[in-house]
Amino acid sequence: MLKKIIALVLSMVLVMSFCSCGKTTENKEDEKYNKADLYDENDYKGKGYKDDLEEVPDEVTTVHKHTPTEATCLVVSECEECGEVLADALGHDYVDGICSRCGDVDPDLIPVGLDKLFVIDSKNYSYLTSPITDSFGNSHTNVHNFEYIWDGSYAIFNLNKEYSSFKGSIVMPTTVTMNCEAAITIYVDDVIKYTKTGYTKIDDKVDFCVDVDEGKILKIEITSAGWSGDQCCIVNAQLTK
Repeated sequence: MLKKIIALVLSMVLVMSFCSCGKTTENKEDEKYNKADLYDENDYKGKGYKDDLEEVPDEVTTVHKHTPTEATCLVVSECEECGEVLADALGHDYVDGICSRCGDVDPDLIPVGLDKLFVIDSKNYSYLTSPITDSFGNSHTNVHNFEYIWDGSYAIFNLNKEYSSFKGSIVMPTTVTMNCEAAITIYVDDVIKYTKTGYTKIDDKVDFCVDVDEGKILKIEITSAGWSGDQCCIVNAQLTK
């Protein structure tokens, strides 16, 4: 009888031990995940849970669009917002000794007055240091005066291949008659470089600039339909090297 009781107790102990050990690993993992659902999901990120599979969007990059300033002869173009240099300064563009962009005078070109050149030959021409008044009341000094005496007037100057351009202005003194019409022609080595016809005392001052590069001889010829003693003058006459 005692043996049966002992056998029965052992059987019950074995059954209880088997039941306690019968929980599988799979059940334990399910229990762990179920418990995780009770907590903040951020506590479980990076630990192998489903939240780690969510895709993080790429960072959006904004491209800066420059707002450029205007480049000048001496100033670069740069962005108004960030200051980045976008283009170099343009540099001067000298035409006949004057910058076409800003009006700066070429420092390498020193003007020489026409009166400094040697006069090879002339007719009815004179250089006046005393001022004249043109037909608009403006005063001029350093005047190259061409007087009309029936057969016209001219002056020939030696350039000696030393100059690149010749410029000046044409005016008429207020003393000329109303019917005086001047024709002005400028030659370089017998090649016509400039002409102006029908110029009268009621016309505005006329500016001119001619190319004399590599020229040896400069000739200014002025003829007129008018009275003897009428004049036409060239003022501000300069050459540049």
